[in-house]
Amino acid sequence: MFTIIVSTHAFTFRLFSNAISTNLHLFLITLLPSLATFSLSSFSYLFLLTYFLTVLSDSGFTRTVCGSKWTELITDTSWLAGGSLVSCPTCNNVDGSGGTAFASCVDGTNHIKADLTGTCSTLTCATSDCCDANPTCGDVDGSGTAFASCVDGTNHIKADLTGTCSTITCATSDCCDANPTCGDVDGSGADFSSCVAYMNHLKDDLTGTCATGTCTTSECCDANPTCDNIDGSGTDFSSCVSGTNHLPETLTGGKCRTGTCAASDCCKGNPTCDDIDRSGADFSSCVSGTNHLKETLTGVTCATGICAASDCCDANPSTGNSNLPSPSPVSSSSTTTAPSPADKKIPDESVTNAATTSSSSLMVVFFLMLAMWITGSPQ
Repeated sequence: MFTIIVSTHAFTFRLFSNAISTNLHLFLITLLPSLATFSLSSFSYLFLLTYFLTVLSDSGFTRTVCGSKWTELITDTSWLAGGSLVSCPTCNNVDGSGGTAFASCVDGTNHIKADLTGTCSTLTCATSDCCDANPTCGDVDGSGTAFASCVDGTNHIKADLTGTCSTITCATSDCCDANPTCGDVDGSGADFSSCVAYMNHLKDDLTGTCATGTCTTSECCDANPTCDNIDGSGTDFSSCVSGTNHLPETLTGGKCRTGTCAASDCCKGNPTCDDIDRSGADFSSCVSGTNHLKETLTGVTCATGICAASDCCDANPSTGNSNLPSPSPVSSSSTTTAPSPADKKIPDESVTNAATTSSSSLMVVFFLMLAMWITGSPQ
C-alpha cells in the first residue's frame, strides 16, 4: 500500500515539478523536517520523511539538470515515461543537431570564443556563454598591453585608448588617428600657422601629411629667400627703384621677410647731399671753376648709392654771358681812355679812301729814293 501511494505521488510530483519554481521546491524540502517540532509522533514524522525522500528520489531530482539547477521548464516530457532529463547545449552544438555552432556574438562588442566545447548555462546559449569581449586599444591581450602598431608618418596612437576594437584583434583603424596635414592641423580645416616671421613662410602646397600627430615648421614652412637667391636658383634681387634706393654691394646673409623679396628687404635708400655716408657729412666734391655746392642740400636725394656733382652741385655762371656788366675802365694820365665797345664806330668810305691814298704816296717816295741811291745821284 505504501509503495502504491509513493509511486502515485512521485508521478504527481514529476508533473508538479515541471510547472513550479525551484524556490517552492526548496520551501517544501525545508518545511518537512521542521514538522518534527510540531506535536507529531515519531512514527508519523518518520513516515512523512520516508515518503518525501522516496517521492523526491523517484521524481528525478537526484539527476543533474541543465545548469546544475533543481528544475527547468522543460517542454520535452519524455522523461515522464522514464526518459532522461534534457542536458544543456554547448556553444558548438546549440540545437542538439551536432553541428550548429553559436553565431550571435555582437559585432564590434564581442567575438566567438576559441573553445566552443563549454556547456551553456541554460537551454539557450547566450553571448555570455559563447563570446569573449573584444579587446580595447589600451589592453589588446588581456594583460594591459596597449596597441603599438600605428604606422609612422601615416597615423598615430589615439589619445583615448578605452575604445573597444571592432574584432578580436585591434587594428590601426581602431586605435590610430590619421596624421594631420598642413592644410588641416586639427580636423576642422585650419591651416598650419606657426611659421617663424622673417625666417620661413607657409608652403604653397599644404596637402602633405605630417610625420606625427602634430605638424611642425619643417613640414609646413619653406625657408624665406635671400636677396642673393630669390628663387632658389641663385638669382640676385634686381628691383630696386632708380633714384630712390639701390642694391648694396653685399647681398649674402639676410633673409627676406616673406616668401617674396621686396625692395624693403634688399635695397638701401639712396644718400642725400647733406648726408652722403649716413653720418651726416655734406657732399664736398664740386669741381672748382666748374660748379659749386647747391645752396640747399636738405632732402636732395642722389640718383644712385654714391652722390655725384650732378646731384649736389650747380654749374658756375659763364664768363661770355652778354647780360653781365662790363668791367669799369681804368684811368691813367699817360694813356687815353679806351673807347667801350658800344662807342666804337664803323669807319665811313671817305676815311678808307684817304688811308689808301696816303699809303700810295709813301710808296712813290720810297721808290724814288731807292733809284737815286742806285745811280749815285746826289740828294
